[in-house]
Amino acid sequence: ELCGEAVGGLNDSNEKVVASAIRAIGHLYSNYLRVPAFARSGRMKELGHTMFHDLTSRIILASTSNPTQLMKLLNSKQRFSVNKHAWGACHALSKLLSVNIDNAETLNSMKVLSDCVHHASNTKVVTAALMALNVVVSEWGQDRAMSAYIGDVVLACMMRRECNETGEEAREILWRYLCVAKSDDLKERIGDIIGVGGELKFLYGFTVEKSESSSDLDLNVFQTIVGAIEVLDLNEDFRSGEDAKVLQMFVSRAAKQERLRRRSPVRSSSRTYSEEGEEEEDIDAIVDTIMKEFNLPREEALLRIEAAIAEEM
Repeated sequence: ELCGEAVGGLNDSNEKVVASAIRAIGHLYSNYLRVPAFARSGRMKELGHTMFHDLTSRIILASTSNPTQLMKLLNSKQRFSVNKHAWGACHALSKLLSVNIDNAETLNSMKVLSDCVHHASNTKVVTAALMALNVVVSEWGQDRAMSAYIGDVVLACMMRRECNETGEEAREILWRYLCVAKSDDLKERIGDIIGVGGELKFLYGFTVEKSESSSDLDLNVFQTIVGAIEVLDLNEDFRSGEDAKVLQMFVSRAAKQERLRRRSPVRSSSRTYSEEGEEEEDIDAIVDTIMKEFNLPREEALLRIEAAIAEEM
């Protein structure tokens, strides 16, 4: 009943009532979702559908990539309300996503939030969207249900990384999503992620910096990115330009990281025969990548990797 009243308040003519309803439904519905009997009820599912549709619609309204025409139709008070309600909707979603991401509506909200980070012009709205995405990766980072939208989040954070007000948060969340990503998660978006000049160079320097401060030897973001780039049909300009050099640096770093992992005293004392086989497959994958990207025979690819690793050491 309380959730029903809160959802009803979303359509009130009083803007203050609407703002209060948005805040309330995030707290109320997330608490009800923690009780299995309520979460399974038809009425709660119906309210949930209405709620997610309303919240995401408000965020989309503030996130359009070409807001000029829309905003021309609104006065300053209406524009303020659009951004205020989008900000509240992001906070409400952060509550809901902390409990559950196992259905299409909650997963779709990840796409809406990443588009908001990418396109919204209001700093407070972008910050709230980043906070919601941070909740998702904190609670569900190892849940493969979210994998379809990792590429969207990475792209959005890449585009926001230099902003004065939100760049720091965007870079931190970018790293958190790269750490849980697999190559397949990035393949659909990798062309957009490195499509602008200098993006691949930034990504390399950023990954080096973050990896060197990490104690997780099993983490190989370099190999994740190299594996994603494999799907691209790279033209001759790329192969002979600055990005080609950066890609080779990625490959050599991936190999170096794999060697560090293999030499770790902790891992070497507890390795199984299965893990040793997997390690050989990882190295083979790195060599195959550089052979494919630079059209080299295996022996020359190995020499390039060895030379690059020796140069960095």
